[in-house]
Amino acid sequence: MADDLFKSLAGILQKINGKFMKISVFGMGYVGIVTSACLAKLGHQIIGVDTDPVKLAKISQGESPIYEEGLNELLKEAIKNNLFSITEDHDIAIKNSDISIICVGTPSNKNGAVETSYLETVISQISSAINKYKPSFYFVINRSTCDINTHFKCMEILNNESGRKVGADLGYSCHPEFLREGEAIYDFFNPPKIVFGISESTPNDILKELYDGINAPTFFSSIETSSFVKYADNAFHAIKVTFANEIGMLSKEFNVNSSEVMKIFCMDTKLNISTKYLMPGSPFGGSCLPKDIRSMLNIAESKLTELKMLKGAIQSNDYQIESISKKIDSYRLKNVGFIGVAFKESTDDIRESPALRILKNTLGKKINVCVYDSHLSNSDIALNYFNSLINSPVECIKNIQDIVNKSDLLVISHKLNATIWNALNFPPNIFIFDLIGVENIKHLNNYEGLYW
Repeated sequence: MADDLFKSLAGILQKINGKFMKISVFGMGYVGIVTSACLAKLGHQIIGVDTDPVKLAKISQGESPIYEEGLNELLKEAIKNNLFSITEDHDIAIKNSDISIICVGTPSNKNGAVETSYLETVISQISSAINKYKPSFYFVINRSTCDINTHFKCMEILNNESGRKVGADLGYSCHPEFLREGEAIYDFFNPPKIVFGISESTPNDILKELYDGINAPTFFSSIETSSFVKYADNAFHAIKVTFANEIGMLSKEFNVNSSEVMKIFCMDTKLNISTKYLMPGSPFGGSCLPKDIRSMLNIAESKLTELKMLKGAIQSNDYQIESISKKIDSYRLKNVGFIGVAFKESTDDIRESPALRILKNTLGKKINVCVYDSHLSNSDIALNYFNSLINSPVECIKNIQDIVNKSDLLVISHKLNATIWNALNFPPNIFIFDLIGVENIKHLNNYEGLYW
């Protein structure tokens, strides 16, 4: 199996420019040892650093401290080619490297917070050694999964103890890993994405050379964004597992083949297994999603089965609607205009529309409410239904510029065409609360996005 793995990698292991670096990798756990062996395979010279004598002894003999298919072969090859060595001395590692990659563990504390003591110790050791041995620019890359505040703490230690300043004569990057146990080597050479989080003034040329020869989408973002990407990935994986299991729980109660259900479900790459619905924005609504989830919860209750995640989806959606309503109240403005009332644009369907629920929450608070929704105003049936639900004086305006002129606050839940936004004249004192993410108006004064 290992031979097949390396044969499949042969085409992408050719270095393009022959730019090899001296890299110290701190932490010879799962991520650290795989990262070290694979970087050595790319031609970089690696110094592994760990304090565990058992790990040190095994690795020095070309034996991995963890099982991963093909890893022992990679280690033996790297040692034979003088591209990998191991030490417990952090000073030696820093003195003989141009970049450090941190791969130490960040387990959970009892309260769920990240245990940072290992990470802070290593950062402090690296900082001290940089101060002693590295008069030129040096780069520290953190692959350990941790929150934003921990990254800021790491940079603070580096600034205080290295005698350098991150972004000036010292580089720091949040560089999350996406390695699956059992397929980590393949994932390293075939990554779905490569993500580097850096401060604005930090050069990225060195980082570009790290994976020279590997073809993958590469993103240079902020440290904050890259940290959240890793958490978003793992949270979504956990949600997918839980979702499939809740469908399985309910299916079994009715003797339905849940594997067949999910196999057919996964065939839909237009909506189900796709990027659809995966951008922050207005809560969900409409004639299908809330109704069908409630129906599933009711069916499950009849079988004494609790679908906690799906129940939580309804609760979270309701919470978001209430939070948006409170935010609108906090503006304390008299004239509020809603652009978009249907549960999504390109329809006049207002059944279980989140925008309608939010609008109704503003009524009765001495606020003048008006609405622009081109499909609603052009449908007598939809307009009559809207009026029956509202049962309150809400003006439906047919010209979008008119609602802009009449409003102190605009609440936007439909994106509309870009040409529409570009043609509008916004009064300088109007406030905008955008629930959907309209790019054309983000530059305006008094603009606020829902989750951005």
